[in-house]
Amino acid sequence: MWNDVIIPSLETYVDIFGGGKIPQKFVVPSEVPWPEEAWGKNLGYILSDLRSKGTYFGFYGRDIEKLGELGLNQKLSSRAWKKRVAPLLDLYMELHGEEEVPHDFVIPLETPWDEKM
Repeated sequence: MWNDVIIPSLETYVDIFGGGKIPQKFVVPSEVPWPEEAWGKNLGYILSDLRSKGTYFGFYGRDIEKLGELGLNQKLSSRAWKKRVAPLLDLYMELHGEEEVPHDFVIPLETPWDEKM
């Protein structure tokens, strides 16, 4: 859904309306140039869930630079941060003995990391 619906819809939204905050009630129109797979999806609500609950957290982290380039600064709420990010930082510190995570660090898809994702 992220690659086929959300990202293409965000790109189309920015092409049409420019960057900035997408209204929470924004629903993808069922017409060209919008991706057909996205027609009728509540894009605003999806982004609201991303910020407040950390939904699509792994994709968000992977594509944060792309979102920034689109002018969409999606900041996680403190609740989502505590639920999704803090446990990963705690695990990194536990395993590596330091708080500072290298910029190029990639979370492995193995135990114990997969249990925290």
